Amino acid sequence: MRIHCYTGNLEMAKQIAASSDNAAGFFYLGRQLEAIDEVQDAIYCFKQAKRFSHAVRLCKRYSLLTESDELDSELVQLASYSSRQVMADIAWHFESQQKFQMAVQLYHKGGDMARALQLCFRENLFNELQQIADDLIRSSLQSGEGGLKRNKQEQELLANCGKFFMTNGQHLNAAHLLIAAGEMSEALNICVKYDIPITEEMAEAMSPKSKSADSKQLLCKLAKCCKRQGNFHLACKKYTQAGEKVRAMKALLQSGDVEKIVFYTGVSRNKEIYMMAANYLQNLDWHNSPDIMMNIITFYTKAKANDSLSSFYEACAQIEIDEYKSYEKALQAMRESHRYAQKSRGMDKEMQVRILSFLR
Repeated sequence: MRIHCYTGNLEMAKQIAASSDNAAGFFYLGRQLEAIDEVQDAIYCFKQAKRFSHAVRLCKRYSLLTESDELDSELVQLASYSSRQVMADIAWHFESQQKFQMAVQLYHKGGDMARALQLCFRENLFNELQQIADDLIRSSLQSGEGGLKRNKQEQELLANCGKFFMTNGQHLNAAHLLIAAGEMSEALNICVKYDIPITEEMAEAMSPKSKSADSKQLLCKLAKCCKRQGNFHLACKKYTQAGEKVRAMKALLQSGDVEKIVFYTGVSRNKEIYMMAANYLQNLDWHNSPDIMMNIITFYTKAKANDSLSSFYEACAQIEIDEYKSYEKALQAMRESHRYAQKSRGMDKEMQVRILSFLR
């Protein structure tokens, strides 16, 4: 190939380079082609040799001379193969040529988010800003980190970006960008004010990791917003994280999800929650569901609610008589009711025990 280059038979040299697929050969051929201004072929050879910095250098030089859109496209493609430093260099090249859309695209891909956003604001590049916003929103929600991993300058730029979207009436994007900037309280205020549906990803990103009083207040406000939007399971989760288990249970009861209500009651180990769950389950068709009936008895027992257990067994007896004419089962239920009435500390305990004793 060197001999053919020396004798001027470049076509044969190209064939040899292509058939051998040798990086050193392609690089040598690229230098020869560059010397005689065969720019496109030289760039191709540098790319095949994986000497991308040489291909970039050549593209930049000739794009300045020719203002070729084809070379600009080549530069964008080369940037994807190159290091971040080279990508930033290409981005600066486009910026100096006032080709701002391409510059923003490469700054963004190269990780220089601050420069990309500054350029968008300065040149009013709304579409490019929207693309960056979409990526930031996606990455922020997937990581669940909010603004914790961003430096102060990036957070400020993201917050400004969020405010920019607010002024343009794009409240959802504004909320997402404020989350990405770490401005959780302001993002939540937007969600509350404009009734923006809070997804689980958004909620996780907005949830503070510390256990301070401010963090608890934010979690409760987040839970309240989720509850108002009908997302009771998410509200329950956030109230639980805030340490407000009773409020969490109240939200969960509104979901009507019996399986989750029973599970949450079992793991909470809280007397008030036991009572709430048992009272709720009594409103269901517990007589035809042995599992629900057993849970009612279990929860009242764990809550040491003897009055409630006595009343529940009395209700069981009443159903056995009224609907099934099963007096034997009714009598058994009344005996249980009497047993728990004896353990009761209520003011009408003595009267209730006398009545139940008579019924026995």
